[in-house]
Amino acid sequence: MKNSRTIILALALCLAGVSQLEAQTPPWVFGIGTGLARMSSEGTQGFNTNAVGPVEAPFDLSPDDFKDLMESGFGVATFLTNGTWMIKASVGQLKLGGDGVGTLQDGRQFSASAGFDITVAEASVGYTLYRSPANKFAFGSHVGALYTKHELSLDVSVADAGGPSNLSGATEESWTDFLVGTSFDISLAPKLGWGTVLDVGFGGSNGSFKAASALSWQVRPHIALSPNVSFSTTDFENGTKGDADWYLYDADDTTVGLAVMFIF
Repeated sequence: MKNSRTIILALALCLAGVSQLEAQTPPWVFGIGTGLARMSSEGTQGFNTNAVGPVEAPFDLSPDDFKDLMESGFGVATFLTNGTWMIKASVGQLKLGGDGVGTLQDGRQFSASAGFDITVAEASVGYTLYRSPANKFAFGSHVGALYTKHELSLDVSVADAGGPSNLSGATEESWTDFLVGTSFDISLAPKLGWGTVLDVGFGGSNGSFKAASALSWQVRPHIALSPNVSFSTTDFENGTKGDADWYLYDADDTTVGLAVMFIF
C-alpha cells in the first residue's frame, strides 16, 4: 500500500498536455479537469513501531494491486494561460487499505488491517521562453511547490491462549518541495498538440524527479482529451532509523492515463 505523488497527479490531471500553444494571444484561457490512470510503484517504505521498533520493507505494486487496494480517490487540477504565462494547480487524495490473516512461526493465528492515505497539492507558474515563428514549437520554464502528506495505520490481532493480543500503530508525515522545471510543446495539427514536462524537487525531501508527456486533442470547442504517461521518483526520510519519528519513503512510480479538460 505504497505510493507517491505521481498517483495523485495522475488522478488529478496530467497537465503536460496543456500546452503553451493552447492560447497564442490574450485573453486568458482557463481550464479544469480530472482523469483516470493505471499505476505501478516499487521501492522501500519504513517507519517506527512501538511494539517491534523500526520496520522497513520493499514493495512492488502492479496496476491490479492498486485496483484491489484502492478504497477511494479524488483529484482535480486547473490551469490559466495567455500563451506566455501558465499558472497550474492541482490537489488530490488517495485512500488505500487492506485486511489479511496469517500464521506466525510459532503457530499462532493473526489478523491485520492496514491503511495508507495520501494527500498531494501542487502549484506552479511557468513562462514561455521561446516560440517558433509558425507557432509549431514552444519552450518554457516553471517554478512551484509540491506538498505531500502520508498517513499510515496498522492494527494487528494475535490469537493467544489467554485471549487475543491487539497491537496498533499510526504515523503521519508531510513535507513540501520547491520545484523547478522545463516544458516542451509541439503543435501536431490544428487541434492536436504534444507536451512534455520535466521537473525536479528539493527542500522537504531528499530529492524528487518527474517526467510527464501527453497528447492534447481538442474534441470539442471547450473539451480536450489527453492520453498521458508519466514517471516519477521520490526519496524522503525523516530522522534516523531507530528514532521514534523515523519514516522512510523511496519510490519509483509509472502511470498511464487519460485526462479530460474543460476549457473556457
